[in-house]
Amino acid sequence: MRDPTYTYCREVLAPSTVDCAVGLSMTRAGASNLALARGNVLELYEVRLAMAAEAGDDGSAAGDEYLYKSLGNEDFDLPVYQDDSRRRGGGGSGSGGSASKQPQLRLAHRWQLHGHIKAMQAVGGGGAQRADRLLLSFAEAKMSLVAFDAGSQALVTESIHYYEHEGLARKSFNDHETCALRADPDGRCVAMRIYDDQLAVLPLATAGDGGAAAAQSFVVDLRQAGVNVRNVRDFAFLNGYLEPTLAVLHEQRPTWPGMVAVARDTSSVTVLSLDMTRRGVSVLNAAGRLPSDAARLVVVAEPIGGVLVVGAGAISHVISGTLSCISVLNRVAARGIGAAQRDAVDRTNEALGLVLDAGRAAFAAVGANTLAMWSQHGFVYALRLEGDGRLVRRIAVRQVRGCDPLKTVPPPVASTWDDIAVPPSCVAALRLADDDAAADARLLFVGGAAGRSLLLGVDGGGEAAAEPGDWAARLRFAVHDEILGTGPVVGMDVGARGDGLELVTCGGNEWRGCLRVQQRHVQPQVVASFDLPGAPARGVWTVRCLAEYNIGGVMQAAEAAGLGAAADTFVVVSRAGGTTVLTGGDELAELGASGFYTAGPTVAVGAARGSTRVVQVHASGLRVVDAHARETQAVVFTAAADAVAAEVADAHVLVRMADGAFAMYAADADSGELREMAVPDAMRGATAASLFEDAQHVLATNREYVERNRDALRERAAAASAAGAGAAGGDGALDSVLDSVYGDASLAEAAPAAAAKRKAARRTAGGRSKQRRRHAEGAVSDDDFDALYDEIADEAADDSDASDASMASDAQVPKPASGGQAVRGESPVYALAALAGGDLAVFRLPSFERVWTTPRFDDLGDVLAAGRPGAGGGAAGGRIDEFRLVQLGGDDIATAHLLAITSAGEVAVYRAFDHCARDYVARRMAAPAAAALADDGELALRFARMRHDVLAYEPDYERHARRVQARLTRAFDAWRARDQEREAERELEGEAARERARATQQREEAVVDWGESDDDGGPDEPEAAPAPAPAAAPAADADDIYADHDAAPAAAAPEPAAVPVADDGPAATPDDPDEVADDLDEADDHPPGSRFTVLDNLGGYAAVLVAGPQPLVVLVGSKRYARVHPLRLTTRLPAWARTLPEALLARGRPIVAAARFHSRACEHGLVALTQAGTLVVAALAASSRVARGGVEYDAPWPARTLPVGTQHPGIAALGGVAFHRPSGSWVAAAASADRFYIREPNRDIAARQAREDAGPPGSAAAAAASDLHLVHMHERRAVHTTSVPPLQPRAHLDLLSPVTWETVDSHAFAPGEHVAALRVLALESTQSASGRRAVVCVGTAFVLGEDVATRGAVYVFDVVDIVPLPGRPQTNRRLKLLCREEVGGAVTALAELRGNLAMTVGSKVFVRSLQRAEQLVSVAFLDCQSCVRALAGLNAFLLVADLARGLWLAAFQEEGPTRVEVLGREPANSLALAHADFLALGRRMLLLAADALGALHMFAYAPYDAHSAAGQRLLRRGEFNLHSPVAALVRLVAAAAGAAAEPQQVCLAATAAGAVHAVAMVPEKSFKRLRRVAARVAHAAPPLAGLNPRGFRAVPPHRRQYAPPRPTTVLDGDLLAPLYAHAPLSRQHDAAQRDGTSADRVLRDIVAIERAFDFF
Repeated sequence: MRDPTYTYCREVLAPSTVDCAVGLSMTRAGASNLALARGNVLELYEVRLAMAAEAGDDGSAAGDEYLYKSLGNEDFDLPVYQDDSRRRGGGGSGSGGSASKQPQLRLAHRWQLHGHIKAMQAVGGGGAQRADRLLLSFAEAKMSLVAFDAGSQALVTESIHYYEHEGLARKSFNDHETCALRADPDGRCVAMRIYDDQLAVLPLATAGDGGAAAAQSFVVDLRQAGVNVRNVRDFAFLNGYLEPTLAVLHEQRPTWPGMVAVARDTSSVTVLSLDMTRRGVSVLNAAGRLPSDAARLVVVAEPIGGVLVVGAGAISHVISGTLSCISVLNRVAARGIGAAQRDAVDRTNEALGLVLDAGRAAFAAVGANTLAMWSQHGFVYALRLEGDGRLVRRIAVRQVRGCDPLKTVPPPVASTWDDIAVPPSCVAALRLADDDAAADARLLFVGGAAGRSLLLGVDGGGEAAAEPGDWAARLRFAVHDEILGTGPVVGMDVGARGDGLELVTCGGNEWRGCLRVQQRHVQPQVVASFDLPGAPARGVWTVRCLAEYNIGGVMQAAEAAGLGAAADTFVVVSRAGGTTVLTGGDELAELGASGFYTAGPTVAVGAARGSTRVVQVHASGLRVVDAHARETQAVVFTAAADAVAAEVADAHVLVRMADGAFAMYAADADSGELREMAVPDAMRGATAASLFEDAQHVLATNREYVERNRDALRERAAAASAAGAGAAGGDGALDSVLDSVYGDASLAEAAPAAAAKRKAARRTAGGRSKQRRRHAEGAVSDDDFDALYDEIADEAADDSDASDASMASDAQVPKPASGGQAVRGESPVYALAALAGGDLAVFRLPSFERVWTTPRFDDLGDVLAAGRPGAGGGAAGGRIDEFRLVQLGGDDIATAHLLAITSAGEVAVYRAFDHCARDYVARRMAAPAAAALADDGELALRFARMRHDVLAYEPDYERHARRVQARLTRAFDAWRARDQEREAERELEGEAARERARATQQREEAVVDWGESDDDGGPDEPEAAPAPAPAAAPAADADDIYADHDAAPAAAAPEPAAVPVADDGPAATPDDPDEVADDLDEADDHPPGSRFTVLDNLGGYAAVLVAGPQPLVVLVGSKRYARVHPLRLTTRLPAWARTLPEALLARGRPIVAAARFHSRACEHGLVALTQAGTLVVAALAASSRVARGGVEYDAPWPARTLPVGTQHPGIAALGGVAFHRPSGSWVAAAASADRFYIREPNRDIAARQAREDAGPPGSAAAAAASDLHLVHMHERRAVHTTSVPPLQPRAHLDLLSPVTWETVDSHAFAPGEHVAALRVLALESTQSASGRRAVVCVGTAFVLGEDVATRGAVYVFDVVDIVPLPGRPQTNRRLKLLCREEVGGAVTALAELRGNLAMTVGSKVFVRSLQRAEQLVSVAFLDCQSCVRALAGLNAFLLVADLARGLWLAAFQEEGPTRVEVLGREPANSLALAHADFLALGRRMLLLAADALGALHMFAYAPYDAHSAAGQRLLRRGEFNLHSPVAALVRLVAAAAGAAAEPQQVCLAATAAGAVHAVAMVPEKSFKRLRRVAARVAHAAPPLAGLNPRGFRAVPPHRRQYAPPRPTTVLDGDLLAPLYAHAPLSRQHDAAQRDGTSADRVLRDIVAIERAFDFF
């Protein structure tokens, strides 16, 4: 290993565990927002009231209808997105399927920070009309105050506060209890605990501070004289004080449970007052002699006040230094109360038998004196404070949800994930910004520690407080929404599924375990696939066209009623030689004679004129056909060049010619026919263009925006002026609120008149559409069309006049002179054009008025803002090949998305938001209402770029695609010639057979029998065999939809001669220059087509499919956040394409075209064309029951969240998971709850009890047990010594079906036996042909107490096939125990070593061989120093990770005496390691180890290096901090990156926070180039929250007991992929040029590295 080794680490899956939550108004003043911290990810949600169909009596949820109305109610067949509906995964109150308004979560923004968020607090904005800010704390001791910038939709850092210096550290380091934030209820300050007993206090600004965010902070030492507070456990701010007042829970003299007899009441609560002027603290009062196990403070709201002190067995109330009540929760706690506090003891809850973990419990106020409590197990309790005035005499506790852990073991099936009983990680109170919300209703968000978080509505808190009786029953909880996550991960493995792999993690907390099945790609279920005859197809479109009928002289469209009528009417397939049209529905059949153009390829197809016509654009013109496929209009292009691209938007058709010119056609208002429009000079030279039909009227002009928000602007300006009159005048006050006002999309709710007018207009248009679609069929003529559109034009003119008059009278806003109206008064249509200078311009049709322009759109900046054309300057960015503005998932501006794709394949996604320039707002509000400004008609619009982690960079795809296209065409021609030759041979053979049959028949007819009559009874002659019928001429099969297309050229051609087949000779190498040139020359000239396909309903999601080498799909689900996922279709190559070299088609089956598809057999699916020409019909496997196994695509990765199994539905904990590849099954180590008791300590009594348990005296079993003198502790009887025994897991091994994920077999372990290791290993076996046998190996440990020696066992299982149960085919496998060996210690790690089983028992490593008799035979062993935690084997190498003594590298010697020999050790010999494995690249190897605190360490074995002491020291090569303990480390063979790439093995590291990191080795050249670029990128843009990007992954100095590695050999992929690959193009070029390279070279390196992880 002389070559240097370099490593690349990247977070491929972000953390998903909810650590903390805060309710605030961050996006604007008065908004209802929820901020979630998930590791280093900050998510911001909006809480909206929306219509939601409640769950029915059968428990099913309304899933696929959450975004869309019934197709029968659509207006002109356009998607009607309902912002007032949602999809939910069960839960909620009520039944019967009725609709009601319910709060729902909408993911507004998501940021990935360079720091693990420890705590959050909301900070007021300094006034009632200003948005809140968010204060974040990070380890080791720092705070960041951030705010939301409405103008850029970004997170802005306002102040940074660091306290990491030696003067404060005092040789102590922060842990999970420090960095806690507490905010004053009156918004005066925020305090953070740092370094044990110190508080960092940050004074906050008030309404009269002139808008300052915060003042200078100061630090208070609680150990100082006069305070003397030590060993702080918790602290909280109190209500009702003139100065900020703190209650601090502490313990002056620490104790532990073993000293309860002498020191039981050692906790105290001290109330401190903060003096903000003198920056000091003083003691107000103190309450001592509280229970020693007190660990949590809960503030009680007024009028009672005070705090609740929560301990393991008691809840105490303290107010003004007085202990008013101690409510014990179990009998053990009652005995531990001291004599001085017994007068305050409340024993009403003693029989409850509850044991709390105060640090993991969560509390929320649901009434004046009522609280809801979630215990660490997830059970929900209601607490009511009863007493006289402010003195609490009794605390009543009632369980309202969940089961009793002591009386029901295991828990019943009723306590499932449909309940509100979830183990909590945090609780946040929210409020609704809606006047219709009930006064008594409260909204809570419960962050789940087991993967499921809930948005709950609580009713009845006031009734419970006011009325006696069954007060707990009046509390009503309703689940409104949920967020699913991975939860605390405890195990991970990778299994095979389809063409890729799936990542399965197991996690949860206490009893609530779940499996999380995730895949990077969206893999739709293939319903059908067709190898289309003919040349490979290059384009496909589906269109839904409504038939019209004539009634009373008026043409009306038929109404689509039912699923069958809503199916697609036509399917158009285009290829280089022609076009084929199919009829849609349940069966695809070729359409006969029709008005479609079939002589050549098709450019585009779309629905027009209210979905009553179909527009087909071809190279030389366009055609318009009706629902009966009859041509109604044909247009021939006047331009000399052919059309290469087109787009249809109802009444408008945009066509792009081969010379770059554009042509526009629009439907005439009188005749309805398409007429060419004059394209303005501004669009000449544009590189790309598209159309956008604003069906939901989400784009507003500047004047509409200001008039809509005029009242809110005035109120906020007045409030700001009154608050800051001394600092600024009226104009300044107005300017100060503009930042919080513009960009406010939901201020439109304050203008009900404008909203009502828009809704009325939509209802009027919808009524006309319904009236035109009453009947399904009808005769149509040209006169009928003229009559229909004459009436429509008259109606449109009347509606337009009425609308103008209404707007003039209500808002007194005159219509802009240049503001064109849409055709027939329908939805406005805009044309977007990417101009030659790189600008993006928006034109309003039909007047082509430029209403919005952003400079340098080709740079793909973070924000697209309106500006002067050409103002960007600088060098040109990338070429924008195509872009599209679409409306996804709703009817507001936030659901409008702009998608763009560059010539290199990079995809950028933007989200739109309202924004009006500050100077225009000032001018508009100062001007009279009737005055007109020059920029009134411009759009109040901006776009913010959304980050995604899909790197679709393929600069060589166009060349590669043309080459593959040419090779496919040649292969098809050769296959077709061979097929024609064989058909001709069969025809000749058939003709010869027919000639022979005719000759035989003629000879038989010439023979006459003169001696016999018809009724003669003479001997029967053998009857001649009937002559075969003449074979019919070869005719096209009825099912062959392309027979006419293929037969026409075949009939005209002469008899085919022998044609050389492509696979007769050796295939040319893909890199042959001559072959490549021939391929490029022979490529057909089929138009490329659009790569964007809008799917209005893809399995219940609004989606856009991006075709290309790596197909992508942009999905918008219930959270209204665009998710970008790669798409993978499982298809096979056509027969004629299988002769091509495999390397030519090895890039993942690209998709060249796609379209929506809907029928009874495939509801809301898609149809796609692969590069080989295969037509695939697929549907998305979506399900509304996402919390019970349904696929959820509204997540970073498509995922399924599954309970443990049918026997333990979501209640058992999980200890590990493994994939058994031969059977395709999964094995999970689960555990249910069980009581823990000590075992019989007397060995003589234990021996007697063992003899009694063996059997009756005189039996053989009793005789065998008579000699027992020593019984192992885990085999002894339990001794019941307490009424409140602790709970322990009861382990069992479950075999899960890979299809239904239910438990098909289970093996229960002994009580007290815990699963410590679970692996599927390939051991040597003579019973298999390969010599290896995949078996399930389990290592267990008996944990019976700290005074009992630990024992363990190793189990070896096999998965065998059996006859399944009737009606349950998934039960065809079960576990078979091959052998079991009990050892004298815990078996903590398992590995495979040369076909042998390597296992650890304490500090020893044993190597066992599985013999033919299914017994484990010892082969070798190795003595280590402390406790081995992990093993990893690679060929003959064995990697040993010790929990206290670092990393060991050993080798297994098979020749001669078998032994395990140590090769090298980690030099520090002091790392606490938990996992270890190997990395490989070619012939280079690296050792990877993860410590117990979440840091990765890289080592190299280099015996020829002078620093390695002949290999005895492992050389340190790098480190990488994950900030969360590693739960699993899995090694995989890297995905193939090309024929010339070196073989590689990579590792996946799953952390407890739910994140998954990928680690791989990289070549030296790529590493050095990327390291310099990463350093540039890290300093190019200011980091969020003022965090250090490079220091985020560094190991803290106090955790280093070694010298840091020099030089750095680890590359942080999180700095390259998000900050460089998805950065603006100018930033990419600048960072690359500064280091003497190019952006293309850097991106190619990143893609080459990332491709190694592309196996999910």
